Amino acid sequence: MAIAIAIVIIVVASVLFHFVSPWWATPLASNWKQMDDTLTITLVITGIFFIVINLFIAYIVWRYRHREGARAAYQPENSKLELWLIAGTTLGIAWASRWNRSVCSGWKTPRPPSSRRASG
Repeated sequence: MAIAIAIVIIVVASVLFHFVSPWWATPLASNWKQMDDTLTITLVITGIFFIVINLFIAYIVWRYRHREGARAAYQPENSKLELWLIAGTTLGIAWASRWNRSVCSGWKTPRPPSSRRASG
């Protein structure tokens, strides 16, 4: 029970720290809006997953805590669940890669300085 409470406290403290933290992204440059949007989307998605997964873990720790006389059922493999987890992770990474590729393809490197010298 103490571990479940500690996990919830860590989640709440992390979210509060994010919103009251003095460290934020610097003002965006005129040609970097897509990159800033990508960073924001990444932070939001990972933040949502952080909150949901940790609160789920806290719930599971609380729900299936030790009770006298209770015994867990041992299931070494679950092929269907493993397939769903691998497919979901693969699709998430593919989507993030595609998004990043579309953002990075718009980058334009500045022209190199001219080779002429100023004479004075």
